[in-house]
Amino acid sequence: MNASEVIEAHEAFTKTIDLKEGGSCVEQIQYFHEFLQSHTGVKTVLEIGFNAGLSAAGFLSARSDVQVVSVDIGFHPYVLQAKKWIDQTFPGRHVLIIGDSLTAIPRIREMFTSYSPDLIFIDGGHDAPYPIGDLTNCIALARPDTWLIMDDVVPWMKDIIGPLNELLKDNKIHVFDQKNYNIHGWILFKKIS
Repeated sequence: MNASEVIEAHEAFTKTIDLKEGGSCVEQIQYFHEFLQSHTGVKTVLEIGFNAGLSAAGFLSARSDVQVVSVDIGFHPYVLQAKKWIDQTFPGRHVLIIGDSLTAIPRIREMFTSYSPDLIFIDGGHDAPYPIGDLTNCIALARPDTWLIMDDVVPWMKDIIGPLNELLKDNKIHVFDQKNYNIHGWILFKKIS
């Protein structure tokens, strides 16, 4: 599936549920596709924030060798419907962990000591303490060569911008790319060891 096809398939799926929150934009799904096409060593993706599964579908549709683990608080009833849709569309390649990311990510580190994803996508809670907690936990989980993408990097998301600026100022991350499309914005970065 290319980016347009996965978005079209996801739109058809979301017509069957009572969608309460937004998700990735077309440009972001295209970005994921292009990134994974040019970085063929990226095979394992961890994402915080599954919601209706569009970002997971974006990663999974880019290449058949990509595996995704999603962490989601499970607040909306359609999360499990989205998981079923992902499993039907991309069988055997997705794991969904229902739980609070601030406790789930440290638990993953503790229980699966050899797990270290090639790419981490952070699109969880937008208000404190989630952005700084998710950033801190994901940076601790990341290897020096792990790519990280932080979503919702836009001026009005102060609880996201503030922690990112602190990490930059403290020389803890190196930004490789930043994208803005209308109300969507994200950065691609790695931790500095």
